[in-house]
Amino acid sequence: MSTDPTLPEGSVVEARLAFLKPDKRYDNERPYFIVGRPPPGIKQSNIEYVHCKTRIHDARNLKNDFSLCTNGFEWLTHELYNDVASKNDIDRYMDEMAEVARKHLGASRVHVYDFVVRRSVRYARDVDQPRPEGVDQATLRANCKVHTDIAPNFGVERLKQLFPDQWEHLIKKKFKIIGIWRPLAEPVQTHPLALCDFQSLDKGDQTINDLVYPHAQVETTLSYFNPSQRWWFLDRQMKNEVLIMQAFDSESPVQCLHAAFEDPRSRSKDARRQSIELRCFAFF
Repeated sequence: MSTDPTLPEGSVVEARLAFLKPDKRYDNERPYFIVGRPPPGIKQSNIEYVHCKTRIHDARNLKNDFSLCTNGFEWLTHELYNDVASKNDIDRYMDEMAEVARKHLGASRVHVYDFVVRRSVRYARDVDQPRPEGVDQATLRANCKVHTDIAPNFGVERLKQLFPDQWEHLIKKKFKIIGIWRPLAEPVQTHPLALCDFQSLDKGDQTINDLVYPHAQVETTLSYFNPSQRWWFLDRQMKNEVLIMQAFDSESPVQCLHAAFEDPRSRSKDARRQSIELRCFAFF
């Protein structure tokens, strides 16, 4: 292998992604994970994963060809001029990116309802439903399990959870649930994000997963391995390369399966990935 950590144009890396292990138990019960301490006598999760070698294509010279509506993800360019080190910094960043996303998507309003920062400093919040005691406020470890943030039929229920007094009005128009992800240090050398092109998914690839919080239950999806799936990542992603992932669209089934992965080119001296993700409603 070349010592140059940058991939040649059109290159592919092979890495292991964590897919749901096929099991007949899921014929009778959904996969689930309890966030925080489970009740006495209840297992925290019934999920088993299998790590499958997956071909992941570099999108570096093709990134303008992807779109939320077709592939489930796209990139936009936005400079990060200020650090995101304190709660006030993050509040300003959330407001700034809500406006950036609103203009980019042509939405009438973008509402950021959650964020996660992954690095040595822990910050995370759910604006409308703050995480209670016993639930981690941030996850330092990159999520290497293939998933979507919202199940295909759960977007309306999530709207009801977060806008209990407004959802009947908001549901009359188109809305999306999106993730806005960017690195806070550059370039990304460890645990980049792998993104599955929605067009390459088969109907049976995904299954609903119950993510159980003390204050709410959220339906996400996990995926079984399918060699027909086509995976992409942005090699050595920079801070100004902002990834938009579609979790739900009220008028389309398109969404983005994704997972972090251990880049086989990463070296022990490479800096740990630092990133911030915003989770948002976009109303049209």
